[in-house]
Amino acid sequence: MWDYDATSPVMLADLKIEGKSRRVLMQAAKSGFFYVFDAKTGKVISAKNFVTTTWATGVDLKTGRPMMNPATQYDTAAKAVIVQPGAQGAHSWQPDVVQPADRPRVFLGD
Repeated sequence: MWDYDATSPVMLADLKIEGKSRRVLMQAAKSGFFYVFDAKTGKVISAKNFVTTTWATGVDLKTGRPMMNPATQYDTAAKAVIVQPGAQGAHSWQPDVVQPADRPRVFLGD
């Protein structure tokens, strides 16, 4: 419904998750969600919004699909709604940095 294509870079890192070292892929997406994937299997480990996100209520970790917010669907909404993030998305092509020693990830929001 919205142009939340994934243009931001994917970061590869070894992070401690639940006490275990895991090789992961991370991406701060235009959709407003910060994804952490298992680098071997592609399974979604985490997907949390890092900005106000109204178009979806979250991400189903089993399928990796966003859980759409019916109140923001333009074809069924009874009134005008504000959809966030806006048209440019929450994050674009700017490079990201992984610094596990002091902060697990650093990225610039749009």
